[in-house]
Amino acid sequence: MGDHHPDETSHRVRGARIGVDADLTWIVERFSPLLRLQAEHRLPRHLLHDCDPDDLVQEVWAVTLSRFADLESRSGRLTPVLLRFMSSTLLNRINNLLTQQATQRRERTGTESQRSDPSPLDRQSVSVSATVKAASRNEIAELIRKAIDRLEAKDREILVLRGIEQLSNQQVSRLLNLQPSAVSMRYRRALDTLRGLLPGSVSEGLLPD
Repeated sequence: MGDHHPDETSHRVRGARIGVDADLTWIVERFSPLLRLQAEHRLPRHLLHDCDPDDLVQEVWAVTLSRFADLESRSGRLTPVLLRFMSSTLLNRINNLLTQQATQRRERTGTESQRSDPSPLDRQSVSVSATVKAASRNEIAELIRKAIDRLEAKDREILVLRGIEQLSNQQVSRLLNLQPSAVSMRYRRALDTLRGLLPGSVSEGLLPD
């Protein structure tokens, strides 16, 4: 770890911007499991038969790859910026799906409904490369998914709200009916558990403290 870049995510995003596949793989394999966790947590049950969480993650990457050049580090770090952008993109997509579903229910006729909100994959002139698809399913990504699965259900929920979506302890406490101190403690415990289960080269900088 001695030669580890002080902000590895920023370093890798710079490489991905200029087409370095290894850097793109590094980013996708680490953040895809977090996006899938958020998708599983945020997708309403009645949408699951129309929207697979993995498809939603791919759509988020389609948008994110087209916006890499717009991301700017915050206090010298890009990880929280990238997570915030991707988590907001995922939430926006779910909200669009809910709006689309409600509109189609109201406007059903004898003819097939037209999609009022095409997916980001259709809107963007960006294809989700084979590199992205493979990286989201490779050994590192699977290692992170298995570590996340080891967490208690409530700690996974806090990981989504506090770590991925970056809500404050106070905001999460209101959503989950917990004391802010309990949210802070459980989030710290979840981070420590992940860091204990993952190699340092994988866990370092994965989520904001």
